[in-house]
Amino acid sequence: MVPLVSALVVFRVTACGTSGIPTAGTIPAVPASAAPSTALPPRLLPQTAPVPAPAGGNIHQKVAGVVGATATSAPMTRAAVAAAARIGIVDRRLFDFTSGGGVGDVSGPAITVTLRITNGGISALDVSNVSVTVQDAVGSPASPLLGTHAVPFAGSLRARGSAVGSYSFSLPRPSRDPIQIQVSYSATAPTAVFIGGAR
Repeated sequence: MVPLVSALVVFRVTACGTSGIPTAGTIPAVPASAAPSTALPPRLLPQTAPVPAPAGGNIHQKVAGVVGATATSAPMTRAAVAAAARIGIVDRRLFDFTSGGGVGDVSGPAITVTLRITNGGISALDVSNVSVTVQDAVGSPASPLLGTHAVPFAGSLRARGSAVGSYSFSLPRPSRDPIQIQVSYSATAPTAVFIGGAR
């Protein structure tokens, strides 16, 4: 009789969950050398060395103050000089009733102010950003109207050239004397202020 030799084979059973996916205890650990690095590249590291200002100077240096544009006042019948511009009121027309023609306009008593700006400089003067405001007799701002009477300045003026523009505002009858009209064409130029009666 040939002897029967039994071979004992040992199997390693991997524990599995109900879905057949190996559990955490059987997943081999990733070697430290294979783990992704969290270090930032040198170009992204915070700068610790002081960086000089592009125009020089430092935080201890005192900077000379800059005086902003100041207002120049004139009566309604005279022109005001604001830097390179000469600003004058050509006409002040009162309306007992004006129909609002623009979005947000309110119909009622109004005033239309017509201005003339003359460029006294040697280069072109931008008048596309002219700002006109009106304050009534108690200092309250009048609401601008964008109806048919308003024809604002646009473009630029050549040297020694002039142009006319009109601006309309709501102005109740009891608040018409005196009024204040402010005209500005640049943030760096003085504001022309006219004070007087609406008529």
